[in-house]
Amino acid sequence: MQSLILTGTSLSPAGIASLIIMVVCIVLFVMDKIPTSVVAVLGCAFMSIICGALDTSQNWFAISFGGFSNSIIMLLVGMFLVSDALLGSGAATIIGKFVNKLARNNERIMVAILVFATLIISAFLGNSATVPMMLTIVYGIVAADKENKYNFMNLSIPVGIAGVFGSSTTLIASTPQLASIPLLEAAVTNAGLEGNYTLGMFTFSLPGTIIALFGAAFAIFIGYPLGKLIWGKRDPLEAKANIVAPDSVDLTDKENKRKLITSFIILVVMIILFVCTSFLDFLDVGAVSMLCGVACILFKVTTFKKAYSTLNWNVCIWLAGCIGLGACLNASGAASFIASNVANALSGVPPFVFFMIFVLLAMVMSNFIANITAVIILLPLVLPIAIEMGINPLAMTIGIFFGANFAMLTPLANAFIGLTQVAGYKFKDYIIYGAIPQIMVFGLVVLFVPLFFPLTSSGFFG
Repeated sequence: MQSLILTGTSLSPAGIASLIIMVVCIVLFVMDKIPTSVVAVLGCAFMSIICGALDTSQNWFAISFGGFSNSIIMLLVGMFLVSDALLGSGAATIIGKFVNKLARNNERIMVAILVFATLIISAFLGNSATVPMMLTIVYGIVAADKENKYNFMNLSIPVGIAGVFGSSTTLIASTPQLASIPLLEAAVTNAGLEGNYTLGMFTFSLPGTIIALFGAAFAIFIGYPLGKLIWGKRDPLEAKANIVAPDSVDLTDKENKRKLITSFIILVVMIILFVCTSFLDFLDVGAVSMLCGVACILFKVTTFKKAYSTLNWNVCIWLAGCIGLGACLNASGAASFIASNVANALSGVPPFVFFMIFVLLAMVMSNFIANITAVIILLPLVLPIAIEMGINPLAMTIGIFFGANFAMLTPLANAFIGLTQVAGYKFKDYIIYGAIPQIMVFGLVVLFVPLFFPLTSSGFFG
């Protein structure tokens, strides 16, 4: 469906235009003078018009605005509907009070609970399903907090970060590693290599878990005070303004009791179906989320008018626009152009340098386009060159999808991080907060992957 618009070492006019538009949008996101949703939609419109004028071989309107039908948007809308139902029925308050007892009214302990729960669940449920589910719990915690002990912003971004770090603990924790399997097999087969170069459920779990634990330590001991410095002077009540829930539920009222029980049943069904998405190809987290969200309306746990009014449209439109911008960057050939030229330029460098640079490139690319897209672009280009250089293709594959999974410098990285924007973060908040863990995780990946999967037969780092 998408063709590469590359001519030798030249980038097409559409590719140049897409790069310029993306850079302008990012600058406007950081400046925060224009609403982010407006910037995203304008960026998509310019992508559609300008790239469409420069290249008529693709439907640029469908590509640039395709983010509005993306699964992650359906996931977000469904999450809002279910959260609204849980809040209105009092179920969220009950969940919040239960978790609050575990945290003993201590915000940092609450952060630790949320981070470790997200890490563990995402390893087996997948981070794209775990993060929205955990954010729903955060809604309940904030709703139950009538004394304002918890800042919505202090709790939300650690969940997103934990989802990032949990993404590389098992084969099913995120989609890039699943997409890597056929690409690795094809490269090994074409090169005629013999040996075990397969990705199993726990092949990379040890280095992935070690890195995840470093990530948890960051979120609890460094990220928590850092976050308070970044947004600590803002009004914490503003972020939770739309989170309204009853202090208690009168269970003697049959209608209240029915709504409470129904909302819990829908939540349990949603979690079960989220788990099933890891094993059943016909189930999608977006469809599951929307199904459960609509069920909340059909079973009259909430009303359509109330649910519609509580949807955070700014976040939905912004995230959809960002997905479209990334898709255009990919469709224009700009991402492939950069990757192919870097690969050709580095074909003669030492194996460890080659490995390190492509981990970094995967990380940088995934901060602006979907991580699975970055992996699909890079692996077919990199693996044949790596094999020719005598580099272990398994180590190279793991390093690249680790780099793609661990992108966290912008809310465009790993689309579910963008879900945390419901707490009211600014674009630059993610950059400031994510800079330290991004640098840290890059160092950990280039250290641990070669230690567990030697780059060449001559030693750990080749």
